[in-house]
Amino acid sequence: MGVRHPALATWRADLVATGTPTGDLADENLRLAESAEAPGPLSTALRVKALVAPREQRLPLLEHAVKVSDGTADRLAHAHALIALGSALRRAGHREAARDPLRTALSLTAPAGAHRAAALATAELHAAGARPRRPATHGPESLTTAEHQVAGLAASGLTNREIAARLILSRRTVETHLAHAYAKLGITSRHDLDAALVRRG
Repeated sequence: MGVRHPALATWRADLVATGTPTGDLADENLRLAESAEAPGPLSTALRVKALVAPREQRLPLLEHAVKVSDGTADRLAHAHALIALGSALRRAGHREAARDPLRTALSLTAPAGAHRAAALATAELHAAGARPRRPATHGPESLTTAEHQVAGLAASGLTNREIAARLILSRRTVETHLAHAYAKLGITSRHDLDAALVRRG
């Protein structure tokens, strides 16, 4: 269709990631990502390139993938890069060095509800000899970023309509986030939010 931006046309990366032997596609995807100067797609392209690169090039590519996505808004791309780096380090025999990137990935994915990535990070941590704690399922620490933000605004006295306007969300989305927050905090009313967030935080 003529779309070449790697953030919009991900088929090249998808083909390589599924195991198709397409080194040329990985190279093309990386060139497009570098020219687009978009950290998330560039991190993904570097990670995909590492799948088909010679063994000695994999760790440098994955380290670069982690670096370019660090501190950016694309936290999921950063988490996937960390998981890939940790896995590669473990497979290369560096089990202790693998744990830090994997722990960081787990801390990014579990609270955000990225369950598949969190499960992969946890599995890799176990394979690296670590014993990660189970992600929290109750209390403020179990809230996603969005749930915590909505709950905090509700606790401050804003109505669902006001929260939706401030965060540029639909009212239904606000209601969903609040319902999830109530369940995780063990409360049934917005009047209990402030005390629950303070008492259990």
